[in-house]
Amino acid sequence: MEFTEQQIERYSRHIILPEVGGKGQKKLAAAKVLIIGAGGLGSPAALYLAAAGIGTIGLVDGDVVDLSNLQRQILHTTTNINKPKVDSGREMLTAINPDVAVKTYQVNVNADNILGILGEEVEKVFREELGETVHFPEAQHSTPPEQARGMHI
Repeated sequence: MEFTEQQIERYSRHIILPEVGGKGQKKLAAAKVLIIGAGGLGSPAALYLAAAGIGTIGLVDGDVVDLSNLQRQILHTTTNINKPKVDSGREMLTAINPDVAVKTYQVNVNADNILGILGEEVEKVFREELGETVHFPEAQHSTPPEQARGMHI
């Protein structure tokens, strides 16, 4: 995996840190993070993770943007009022860093759907790391995975 000139410039402050370096930045690019809730806590977390170059960010939220959210939910803007928070979030995250793949789930998390949301990644870990096969129900993506932007390094 090689960085483009633009990615080297974007991540240069990480790359020059001995604690991160190019190797660490490549690990960040390969990382996947699921953020449950695109509100007051999930908003800044998502922005910082996208800016840092996390490869895939999943956003889970069943709510829409409301004017009363905007003083604390910095992922959203006035133009996104009444839009699903996951769609507003995807727009902002890809504007901050177009290399980040954003998967969206416009649902409220509960015991019936969490395994479907986590399923594909958990199945992969079981298969690759443990040599086991498991299957969880399919998650309902707002964004089809083939339309999520991917990082190519």
